Amino acid sequence: MAASEPLARLGQRLRMRRVEIGLSLRALSDCTGVAPSTISRIENGLFLPTFLTAVRLAEALDLDLADFPAQSPARPDGDPNDTVPLSLDTATSSVAVRLQVLAPGVRKDLRRIASGQPYRFLVVLNGEVQIRARDGSRLSLRPGLRLDCELLRQDTFFAVAAKQAELLWIG
Repeated sequence: MAASEPLARLGQRLRMRRVEIGLSLRALSDCTGVAPSTISRIENGLFLPTFLTAVRLAEALDLDLADFPAQSPARPDGDPNDTVPLSLDTATSSVAVRLQVLAPGVRKDLRRIASGQPYRFLVVLNGEVQIRARDGSRLSLRPGLRLDCELLRQDTFFAVAAKQAELLWIG
């Protein structure tokens, strides 16, 4: 399978940045949770990363998500095999995204984070996070569950993880 030009450019950019900051494939894999074989396929222009993989790689390599091409969706009014070329550069609106690693026992003020950016919701990717409200109530969030940021902006809420957890803030 031959690499397309945008995928090849993305792969070259990722490899150059990884080498520039002195990370091996294994080290990048360890800090992102993305398999070394997947990173290699991306770097060789053979694989377009999923959104979550792109977020993790961008965060680890200190890159902008605009460097990553988007997948092309089918046209809504035409043949499902006919696609509209898209890239993140041509998006009509910006999206605020932040991947946050929550260390065990560390307390984070969710209101402050939610109020600082136009986030719409918070998703737990890995681990289990306990949300504590000022009134003493608690809620445990497991991977895949999301929390509305409008609620977080209305009162003081803290997040605490028993073991390392990953949170994805999406605007």
